[in-house]
Amino acid sequence: WVDDSLHSALALSHVRDDDELGIQLLHDIKNIFEKNNNPENIFTANILKELESMEERPWPEFQKSGKLITAQGIAKLLKPFEIKPNSIRKGLKKGKGYKLSHFKDAFVRYLGDTKPKKDKTSLGVKIKRGKRGNTEKSRVA
Repeated sequence: WVDDSLHSALALSHVRDDDELGIQLLHDIKNIFEKNNNPENIFTANILKELESMEERPWPEFQKSGKLITAQGIAKLLKPFEIKPNSIRKGLKKGKGYKLSHFKDAFVRYLGDTKPKKDKTSLGVKIKRGKRGNTEKSRVA
């Protein structure tokens, strides 16, 4: 029974590792979308190119053979988040890729609040300048 317990523990830790890698991949893909001005979609080939350049991340040597993560590897890590590659088009170019809209829920759930933070230096006060240089303060919600 000890072997069964050990096998179960190893299996569970493997799932946890995949989950952690999935969240790490979500973070990196979010950064890729942002770096490209949040387009509606990005080709998988472009994501792979960006991931390859992230030397401090696991993606350039992700496979057991020490090679770059594949399109299938990306799809496998994103599957628990219900994010799948789609056929996309950019101009005349067609191919497999990912739609930003499919990531939005996972970005919020697993990466936290993605909305810009309010400027804390203003303390919620907006100053309006009138025509004659007069100022008027009003509360900002």
